[in-house]
Amino acid sequence: MNALRVNGCQSCGFLEINDDPGHILTTDFHTLSLATDQLYLGRAYLTLGRYASKISDLTGDESSDMWDIIKRYELATAQTYGAAHLTIATLMNNAYKSPNPQPHVHSHLRPRYTNAPNIGGAIFEDPNFGEHYIRNRSHNVAPEFLHEIAQPLRALMAN
Repeated sequence: MNALRVNGCQSCGFLEINDDPGHILTTDFHTLSLATDQLYLGRAYLTLGRYASKISDLTGDESSDMWDIIKRYELATAQTYGAAHLTIATLMNNAYKSPNPQPHVHSHLRPRYTNAPNIGGAIFEDPNFGEHYIRNRSHNVAPEFLHEIAQPLRALMAN
């Protein structure tokens, strides 16, 4: 993927995968990486590999790739951690807080859980299953633990 980086674009940072312990997958069109905030275990960013400001700017191949990754990620989080479903949000709202907005198509993927996954003794309780996700709480994890969360997802997504 040869991505154009736009100065001032926060989402372009999601494409920097060197030494990213949460990196799961890169295709010809997108990058999927875990967020440091794991309040919802498996929370990830799916970022278009080139700069585009609207979903309607995506090519047919980019759209197909996006939905393929989302479907595969939903299955991977269900198989690995028991996720019941996947909440998907393509917001780009923060870009418009700037006087010179530069939105970049990306989606927030939040697996949701009826039963709390346990990873090495760390319990990940979905604090409000069945409702909209919480925005004013976080559970940031260390890079080593992010790698541990990502590793089985990366293996499943590689197939």
